[in-house]
Amino acid sequence: MASTGPRRPLDLAQASWACAEPSGQSWATSTNLRRSRRAAEEVRYREGTRLWSVGDHAGYMLVLLSGVVQGGTPHGAVFHMGPRDVLGSLDAISGQARWFGAVATQELIALKLESEVLVDIWEDHPALACAFLRFIAASQLALSERE
Repeated sequence: MASTGPRRPLDLAQASWACAEPSGQSWATSTNLRRSRRAAEEVRYREGTRLWSVGDHAGYMLVLLSGVVQGGTPHGAVFHMGPRDVLGSLDAISGQARWFGAVATQELIALKLESEVLVDIWEDHPALACAFLRFIAASQLALSERE
């Protein structure tokens, strides 16, 4: 189960680091990140916590700040995601059910972004939406290169 509210609030630098691409470029400017942070909820999960199961409603995504999540599909594919990874974004944005299960394999700290709030932010700030889509595209390319 997630516990909300920071033990120690994250500052803008920590949140910026979490949202930076491996190239060092941020998917959000500091101004847009501040807007997103107001819409994000910091959540913490204990090791062993099931975040979601296959078929669950996908109403949010997580930007992982620390810890590791193990994902698994019904077909037996297993993968791990950690700091700076965005978990559940494509299904959350598309409104589709979760296509993989996710379990915290270490204590996890993340920013939780509700889909509806995120879309509202993107409508008001298209540059943030474009930057986020570039980030997702780069992440997907990096994943496909691992295979």
